[in-house]
Amino acid sequence: MIESLVAQLRTLRAKKFTASEQRKTVFIAGEERPWKYRLDATLTTAGAEARATVSKLYFSERAGGDIQLAGSPEFNVVFEVEQPLLDALFALTYGPHDPGPPPETEPQSTATPPPASTDTPAPAPASESTAVPASTPVSPPAQSTEPTPAPDTAAVKEPVTP
Repeated sequence: MIESLVAQLRTLRAKKFTASEQRKTVFIAGEERPWKYRLDATLTTAGAEARATVSKLYFSERAGGDIQLAGSPEFNVVFEVEQPLLDALFALTYGPHDPGPPPETEPQSTATPPPASTDTPAPAPASESTAVPASTPVSPPAQSTEPTPAPDTAAVKEPVTP
């Protein structure tokens, strides 16, 4: 967590400048509020004349999914931080309270619907009482050639045949 924040501070960038003056409060989400966090960073230059400089950055509360403001008294500006810095700050400031991803739910059944019915009825499942030995020939049931009487309704005038 700290490593990602340090990496972002090495190349600190503003997404957008919002004020040319850093004050004790910040205007965010439609109201004036005090700064929520302060970060003191000691920057050390490399080389023979190495020296350490302490820089302060102030941060607002996060205002929405991708907006968090930072203020620099050293440069006297207020700016929106870029997403990688916002993510690094989130891990430190809100991470311990983050409930994590929602629990996994059982996948929904994607069973296919039964095929559409056909005119021919499906054979009845075999049971012990109707089982036929494999050596016994089975013939299909005889079909009637007589017309089936129509139901007694006014809409049907002629007999219906199969």
